[in-house]
Amino acid sequence: MKRVEVYSRRGCCLCDDAKETIARVAEAAGVAIELVDVDIARSPSLTLTYGHHIPVVFVDGREIGRLKLDEPTVRAALTDAGEAATHG
Repeated sequence: MKRVEVYSRRGCCLCDDAKETIARVAEAAGVAIELVDVDIARSPSLTLTYGHHIPVVFVDGREIGRLKLDEPTVRAALTDAGEAATHG
C-alpha cells in the first residue's frame, strides 16, 4: 500500500483537484493507497514553509509535485515507474 500525503488547506480548489486525481489514478492503476490529508493551517511551521504553494504531494515520503498535479506524474509515483526509470 502506498502512503500518499497531501499538504493542503480547506477551500483550496487545487488541493481538491489533486486529491481527486490521486484517487482516480490509484483506482485505474489498481493501487491501494492510504490518503493522508494534512491541513497546513493547523501547523505554523508548515504554513511558513509552504504558504500558498499547495498542494504539496508526497508518495511514501518522496515529494512528487506542488500546485498543479498531472496524472502521468501520479501514475509514475504510484506504480514506481518513475523510480525505476531513474534507478534503472
